[in-house]
Order: sequence, then C-alpha cells, then structure tokens
Amino acid sequence: MIEVKDLQKSFAVKETFFSAFTSLLKKKEKRIRAVNGISFSIHAGEIMGVAGESGCGKTTTAMLLLGLYRPSGGKVLFEGMDISSLKGTELRYFRRKAQLIFQDPYESLNPRFTVYRTIEEPLIVNRLRRKSERREKIMKAMEKAKLMPLEAFCDKYPHELSGGERQRVCIARAIVLEPVLLIADEATSMLDVSIRAGILEIIKELTEEMKMATLYISHDMSLLGSICDKIGIMYAGEIVEIGRSEDIIQSPLHPYTRALIEAVPVPEFRRAKLKLKAIAGEPPDLVNLPRGCSFRLRCERAIKACRTSRPKLFEVKQGHFVACHQVGD
Repeated sequence: MIEVKDLQKSFAVKETFFSAFTSLLKKKEKRIRAVNGISFSIHAGEIMGVAGESGCGKTTTAMLLLGLYRPSGGKVLFEGMDISSLKGTELRYFRRKAQLIFQDPYESLNPRFTVYRTIEEPLIVNRLRRKSERREKIMKAMEKAKLMPLEAFCDKYPHELSGGERQRVCIARAIVLEPVLLIADEATSMLDVSIRAGILEIIKELTEEMKMATLYISHDMSLLGSICDKIGIMYAGEIVEIGRSEDIIQSPLHPYTRALIEAVPVPEFRRAKLKLKAIAGEPPDLVNLPRGCSFRLRCERAIKACRTSRPKLFEVKQGHFVACHQVGD
C-alpha cells in the first residue's frame, strides 16, 4: 500500500547575518537533516509503529508520507505512484485516501462546528453534494468510531465532549472518506491512561476492517507493542532497527532500542521503587551529524568501527533488520 525508498528531508537553518556570511565564504549552506535515508513498507491491514525521542524525525516522516512536505531525496510510493509527482485528479484521489489523526483533540477541532458538521467537512471539501449520501457516510463513521448513541453526539460542540470523545470525533472525521492510508501522530498522548486502551482498540479494529495501512507514531514502546504488527526505531533521522513487534520488544538488538525499552515503567509493586534507566547524553546536532554511527557518543559499547563508518541496515533474521556494527560483528 505504501512504500518508502531512501527517503530524505532537510531544512535550511535560519541564520544571523554573520553566520550566513560565514557559510557563504565556506560555500556550504547549513541544513537540518530531519530524515536521513529511511526505507520501509506498510501493507493493507497492517499497523506499523515508529518510536524514538523527540526530534528524531517521526513527525517529519508522517508529513512526507502525507505529501505535506516534498522530499529532498528518495521516494514515497502510494499504490505504486510517487506522491511527489501527483497532480490534478491523481493528487485529489491521494488526498482523499490518506488521512491524519492529530495528537491534540483539543486543538484539532473547530469550536464553532458541531460533531456532525466536523465529520461532514471532508465530504463537503471533496464535493459530495447529496445530503442524504453525506448523512449515511457520517453516521457510519460515527458508529465505527463508537460515538454512541449517534443522536446524542450529532449536535454537540467540542467543549461539551470529554477528551476521549473528542478523539473519537477526530477518528470519525479521518475515516469518513474511507481512506487506505491512516497516520496517527501520538493519538493518545493527550488522553488519560484510563481511556487510551479504547482509542487504540478502535484504531486496531478499523485497520483490520477497512484494510488500511496505518502508521502509528509514539515514544511509548509498551503502547506500540500492544497494537502494532511491526515497529521501526528512529534515531537522528534514521531507522536503526525495524522488525516484527515481538522481535523488537522481546529481542531488541540495537543499544538504542534496548535503552528505550528499559525506560518503560514496570507496574509491579516490588519494582516500584527502582529508578528508571535514562539514556545518557543528548541527541546529536542534526546540522553537524558526527562521523560514523550517530548513536556512538551515547553508547557504552561503541567500538572502533562506530567512529569511522555509518552502519547500514542488514537482516539478522527474516523481517528483522538492524543498523549496528556490534551486531554485525
């Protein structure tokens, strides 16, 4: 359904007059390499999770998949079509079939729109003129998002809804056009823990029922392990490990993946007083990435090869890839 090949995205750095003059003398423009050559694919009915620290390139990847950013290099193929070259009818088709669930349900809804009008908006934008047909699609989307009873929610405004109900409205709005690509960017991070499970279950059910390719972005490894078919770990704009959820959670190979999993709180009484393991150091400067492995300055097991060459993804076992010199040796 969606295939990413060596995808890259960089942004020009806003500079002062002095720093811009210095860059001009060096004949080198400063650029942030937000996404630095990643590749993966998502099939119909599959959920892929992407995990990593803030600033690793997760959201930029989502924007590239939706066609909201133009890639600096590489391709995003949607049903075999390069989305960066789509125009006219093909672009409108892609816009209908690729949808996003935003992180913050409090800011992503128009306070002047009722629930019904909010879900109707994508249909109006895409020129579905018959009101009876629009109503049928809206009611169907609300039912799938579990906004029940339907009559109780149609005329409500966002301020009358709880956080979980608002996010269900966002889900209904996203699926009303029957997309085949769904991207959820931290879709439960703004919600209470008690209602996250319900939202995740809805996303999982919809992915299977509607045969969508779903990308779920989060920094919570325990959450991704519970709903995703496979997980990609991003660090400094690169995917350093990718594989089936079971392999990533139970048998992590990259030091960064292990560190992320060790940082997950364990809800056991006997371990309640144990301190969580923090990842030492800070993420690298994306303008001046270090030579070799970008994680080596924070890795306790770095070897000589980590300082001289950038590791590439290689298959350890079927479907499980890692970019690490230690594993390769």
